[in-house]
Amino acid sequence: MSILSTEIAKTFGHVKVGGFDVSNVDERNAVRSSAILGFCPQFDALYESLSVIEHFILWGKIQGETTQMATSLGTELAKAIGLEKYLHVHSSHLSGGNKRKLSIALALLGSPDVLLLDEPSTGVDVASRRIIWNLLQGFRQNAAVLLSTHSMEEAVAISDRIAIVVKGTVAAQGTVAELQHKYGDGFVLEVATEMTYEDEVADLIVHGPLKGTLKERFDGNFKFVLNPQQVKLADAFETMTSMNGVKYFSLSHATMNDVFMNLLLKQNSEM
Repeated sequence: MSILSTEIAKTFGHVKVGGFDVSNVDERNAVRSSAILGFCPQFDALYESLSVIEHFILWGKIQGETTQMATSLGTELAKAIGLEKYLHVHSSHLSGGNKRKLSIALALLGSPDVLLLDEPSTGVDVASRRIIWNLLQGFRQNAAVLLSTHSMEEAVAISDRIAIVVKGTVAAQGTVAELQHKYGDGFVLEVATEMTYEDEVADLIVHGPLKGTLKERFDGNFKFVLNPQQVKLADAFETMTSMNGVKYFSLSHATMNDVFMNLLLKQNSEM
């Protein structure tokens, strides 16, 4: 991410951002001085003595905008991301979540062709996180967006394609559906049982028609994996609905968290 943002020089290979070769000094400076690239770093790079609107004016002036236009664009972005009440508040007085919002909004200023986001929603509350995701979903229609995150929920909400990195190496990449199909175990069955039925229910799921594989068990809560080649989803619902001792259950495809854990376990087993 630091190489793409021109913060540090590449060691080898070829890197182009918006058609510019960042290893070339002149082209790297062109990227820095224009609105081609927007970057939200992992740690907020804000000036404590500047207010929210003053940040927008400064960033806009660097990109060649007039003060009036930068103010207008900044006000619009602040409203979209939930900072309209803090336009004249110094960044030093903002909460961690609002500082993060400001960093994201500054990256969006000028509608860059390429947007780099390093852990964008870290420290942001759940409601604000959804606002940020919706904003970025709309923005990606007209720009290339590269996101790094530890949150699979965030990756799924924003990304068209996902690359999973395990121990510094890309272990898998593709769309959510492709990754779930290739690296997911199958259907995930989660069950909560009555205390006196724990062993009976587990035995029926493993040795009965579902032929489930037990993955997790804790205090009457179970997680099984069902092979879609051996059982149909409708049949699994019917079997579970008629089973005694079941408080509730859920059936779903493998989540991206399941995919990540499977890849992590695979990498560890190959070492």
